[in-house]
Amino acid sequence: MKKYLGIRYKKAGASKKGFDCSGFVKVAYRQIFGLDLPHQSSQQSRYPDLESVSLDSLRTGDLVFFSSNPKRKNIDHVGIYLSDGRFIHAARSRGVMISGLDEPYWRSKIVVAKTPGGRIPVEFDRRALNLVASTGPGSAFSFQYEKTDFSSFSPSLFGKDLGGIFVSDQLHSMKLGYAKTIHPLLTSHFTVFREYFISTDEGRLPPQHPILGGAEPFETSRTYVQGLRVAGGIKPADNIYIIPSISLFDYGPVLNETALPKLALGLTFDLFSSSEGWSLSTDVRMPLRQYSLPAFDEGGDDLSVNLSLTYRQQISEHVHLSVSGDNFIKFAQGPRTLSSRFDAEDQRFSLVLHFFY
Repeated sequence: MKKYLGIRYKKAGASKKGFDCSGFVKVAYRQIFGLDLPHQSSQQSRYPDLESVSLDSLRTGDLVFFSSNPKRKNIDHVGIYLSDGRFIHAARSRGVMISGLDEPYWRSKIVVAKTPGGRIPVEFDRRALNLVASTGPGSAFSFQYEKTDFSSFSPSLFGKDLGGIFVSDQLHSMKLGYAKTIHPLLTSHFTVFREYFISTDEGRLPPQHPILGGAEPFETSRTYVQGLRVAGGIKPADNIYIIPSISLFDYGPVLNETALPKLALGLTFDLFSSSEGWSLSTDVRMPLRQYSLPAFDEGGDDLSVNLSLTYRQQISEHVHLSVSGDNFIKFAQGPRTLSSRFDAEDQRFSLVLHFFY
């Protein structure tokens, strides 16, 4: 949506030549959600495929409706919620711009917020190839390739690293790794990785990552994430494995100017029982250095942390069950008492059944 920033206000406008508030929402919702909303803010607020949502649970893409006379609740303005208390809208004075819901002017005029009923599901087709070759006692090379075709926007995080991007259409992921046992208690790991995104729609732009930030307001159909990871596997006991790691990231067009990490630190702790067939893994990822933010964003040095927990149980020789939870947290700068400070959080949960044949 940010690619429209700065386009002038035009009454009844619904194109790059000019927007009014409902015209901007109409165009954005048709492109993102495939919903054909009416070209009037009051009618949009009554659209049957939109459901009311509290202001405390707003998510990116929700609509926020305003009234110049809140007591009568006659809706005459609408905007699209982004994140961290900000929304994008077409204002009479400055055209398409970003404002804050905590600003006294807008806070006093909010009437209702709406969200698309039944969020669009993520559908994808994934094909993978994994190869491992031993090069001698205690050493091995590995290669992993995945091709994923998306029919809807979906988050893509390279493994559990923070350098992922939001993608649509097609994603190619490749890893080339080398592991060598240096000591019975220590194994070194070196991994080169690359994610390559291709859009078949020349008008698409990779949308914003909910925690790390997003792309500059210009369009591209190709971009990538690549880097190097160095890790050391430490085994202090037969059922404990600890892996500290450091990752260096590089990004392709659009992404190399966003608030994504250059350098990230990781720590994995595995506890397992070979006899009982279970394992418990915790993982922490945190960027040490980041690329600068786009001109429209603030807080490039905000701290982002990814915490994950996975439990895996062997049901039979050919079937395993795993339960995973991920928690992405962004801590903004400044004292927590400041009303202008916005922390962010994104939680994910997955239940996976693994078949081996």
